[in-house]
Amino acid sequence: MTMDPTTDKEQKNIMQFYGAFAAAILTNFVPLAIVQIFGLCLLLAVLIGAYVYKARASLDSLTYNHMTYLIGTIWVSSFLLLIGMAVATYWVYSQGDHTAIQTVVNGISGGVMYSPEQLQSVMMDYIHQNKSLLILATVTTIGPGVLYILYRTIHGVSRASKGYRIARPAGWF
Repeated sequence: MTMDPTTDKEQKNIMQFYGAFAAAILTNFVPLAIVQIFGLCLLLAVLIGAYVYKARASLDSLTYNHMTYLIGTIWVSSFLLLIGMAVATYWVYSQGDHTAIQTVVNGISGGVMYSPEQLQSVMMDYIHQNKSLLILATVTTIGPGVLYILYRTIHGVSRASKGYRIARPAGWF
């Protein structure tokens, strides 16, 4: 079976979008601010590019179908992750041991100046004291959003690589 050159080019463009989306997501797990900023900029570029490609594509095209799916994936996963972060923040705030941070706050209120190294040490103490809570809160509240992204990306790539459309590109699942 020979593939139409137009369809082949369309598939390659779609796969590049999924690749850029996956790269944007993965870079946000790197614990360096500059890499995460790059990832957020790349994610924004993918979102804008998907809207542009969708607007230029015909309604029955593979591009329109997958760009609709990718746009939905970005917005729904952003919503899920935002809710997850809010719940995780509340959970850690209400259940965590904030003694280390409170000591610094009291010191600053009393006129004590802390060096960056001292503040880093306090942060490491805080993380160490609350390690299991931080892990549990993160996995429980952020995990579903990450799994959603993983599922949607794998599903989209699988369908696009074969030249297939998504059955319900605007659906959440």
